[in-house]
Amino acid sequence: MRKVTWLFVPVAIAAVVAAVSLYSQGRSGPVTRAMPAGASFLISLGAGDKEPTPWDGSITVSPGGIASIRGWRFVADDSTDSVSSWKCSSREGAGNGDPMMPNGVVVTTSGDDSGASFSVKTVQGEFSFRAADIAWGTGRKYLQGRVAVDRVPSMARLTDSTEEQDFPAIAQTGDSVYVTYTEFVHSDRSKESGRQLDAAPANFDDYARPAGGDQVFLMTYSKAKRVWDAPVAVSAPKQDVVRSAVAVDGQKRVWVFWSAQKDGNFDIYAKSMSDGKWSGEIRITRDPGTDLNRVAATDASGRVWVAWQGFRNNNLEVLAAVQNGDNFSPESTVSFSRNSDWDPAIATAANGEVAVAWDTYDKGDYDVYFRRLRADRGGVKMDAPVPVAASAKFEARASIAYDQQNRLWVAYEGSEIKWGKDYGTQETSGIALYQGHTGRVKCFLGNQAMVPAGDLAGAMPGPTTARIARGVNAASVPTDTTMPNPREATEPFTLLAMMVITYLGFGLILALDLRKVRPLPPVVAI
Repeated sequence: MRKVTWLFVPVAIAAVVAAVSLYSQGRSGPVTRAMPAGASFLISLGAGDKEPTPWDGSITVSPGGIASIRGWRFVADDSTDSVSSWKCSSREGAGNGDPMMPNGVVVTTSGDDSGASFSVKTVQGEFSFRAADIAWGTGRKYLQGRVAVDRVPSMARLTDSTEEQDFPAIAQTGDSVYVTYTEFVHSDRSKESGRQLDAAPANFDDYARPAGGDQVFLMTYSKAKRVWDAPVAVSAPKQDVVRSAVAVDGQKRVWVFWSAQKDGNFDIYAKSMSDGKWSGEIRITRDPGTDLNRVAATDASGRVWVAWQGFRNNNLEVLAAVQNGDNFSPESTVSFSRNSDWDPAIATAANGEVAVAWDTYDKGDYDVYFRRLRADRGGVKMDAPVPVAASAKFEARASIAYDQQNRLWVAYEGSEIKWGKDYGTQETSGIALYQGHTGRVKCFLGNQAMVPAGDLAGAMPGPTTARIARGVNAASVPTDTTMPNPREATEPFTLLAMMVITYLGFGLILALDLRKVRPLPPVVAI
């Protein structure tokens, strides 16, 4: 969601160089929270180790100081004093035959000084580096390649609560950044422990107690002040809520959307905020089918769009509505299949385009499609669906973004034929649920489809990425020289943030300045 160009999570925020995550710790009351002013570096330790190896160490910087040290891949036996030293070891990979897994630390400085020099001492050797030598996306290796140093976004904790905060979404406009999330409140934690019972319970009344319920919150960040305000409640408490989304319209009204179960049915609800005052709650869907997984974005004209997954005609459909003043248009069906469709993603372009992508089970396997939408007479008009990946292989969970050249980039998960099928103790001809996944990318300009010319999988983080990479190999395809090269582009680029979410599958990475990460290889026509 940039410009007033908006994207659902993840998103590029050029003025906020940060990865933001939500934790559940002890709540200390409403407070403002500052973003770190310094730079952060990931020091990964133990690449190429043949057996678990200690990498205890310490670090100093001059000029300046160390603001924080936090673990990367830490487990129970790893630790840090948070200001100068750590204790950790490389360890065996999770699966049989996997390589040893490096450990590491993320070091954040008190100030962002390109002339800062770091001295690192470990039990395996010593090395030094300068901040100016570690560019975004082009880290350096030390100690015969056993250590790698990369520049990474800084992180700040936004919530301190004994409750659970999940599923953030983000939007920005001007100086302001908005994050919405859902908080779950426990009713009685003393009855949630995994203790062993001494005797069979007389009844199950304790397990029938009502939960504390869900509530939607919103936080606001000032880029100029580098400060997050305290969260404010959007929805009523003690509800049954499934995730939320946020977007800002052309009048600078902040719209928050969420799915809530009322009277036995999940529908989409929304509120808008203007000058610190909230509107009344509006109901966007009224169908008796369940409506979930909404996403939102703002088009170049300042209209907010919302798309979601709803149960219609005895299957799941992807639907959309567009803002019409203080309300929204009737829903329109974006998907086309008689089989189910899932996981909508939405993006908007500076030229007015709006795109919604989703995955479908139309022909008995998972495929990715997108469709261009436009507002028309208070409703929604659509172009024909465009297949992104419609082979017999597994292709699903799309994330999408437009660049400043109005090209639509689609990142999605890919695996082989029969993913999630015919795999078990007696049958192994299929693909297990957690095997063989990799990220894939296509780029669309009008009706022209393109893929990166280089090895995208090999450029992604993680020790097993290149090993599991499969699918299209476009390295031998001649580059279309008429297409601008993203490597030379200067605009914030959102694609890698989407790929981070694709690869991690969890983690609340919310705000990145993606001018400062590794650019994509050139694109080629297909």
